Amino acid sequence: HSTIKFVIRNSHFDLYYLYSSTTNDMELYEYAVYNLLLTIYPVVFAAIIGSLMGALKESIAIIFPFILIRKFSGGFHAKSTKVCMFISCLLLSLCIKLSEYLNCGIELAGVTILAILCLALFSPIDSENRRLDLKEKTSNKYVTVAILIFLSVICVMLYSIQQEIYVVCISISIILASGMQLPCIFRKIKCKTL
Repeated sequence: HSTIKFVIRNSHFDLYYLYSSTTNDMELYEYAVYNLLLTIYPVVFAAIIGSLMGALKESIAIIFPFILIRKFSGGFHAKSTKVCMFISCLLLSLCIKLSEYLNCGIELAGVTILAILCLALFSPIDSENRRLDLKEKTSNKYVTVAILIFLSVICVMLYSIQQEIYVVCISISIILASGMQLPCIFRKIKCKTL
């Protein structure tokens, strides 16, 4: 988080000087650039890691659905950008490797359906950095469900044309997005029982 803010504040993104004069405008501009960078970084890392592992298409097929779901479903966030980048690279590498060994079968379908149900039920998960109001929570839940339906339809279409590797990759991204919610869900349950 602080690394990205440093990049924004010390870069040559001088547009906010041209169009805004208030602190609120500057904060809004920084938030927009921050979200853009948070979207670009995983794609770049996925492309690099995928290329190094000889699985560029698979890494892209994992990262795009994951980013799309994660944007609206929320979940666990690391405390620092460095930890986030390390965990992201590690998880992406593991997911790419896993895509080589998983078969597109009933077991994967079952786990993916369970992950979809969990995402639909628990999304969105608030971030400690930015709390959602009721309108945002409702909107994000609908968007998450719509994305999950869209990805499910894509998986069925890909399966029907024997592109099973991409079904596996999309399933992995759905399962990963659901798994990233588990620490937050367990924390909420633990807080309620204490």
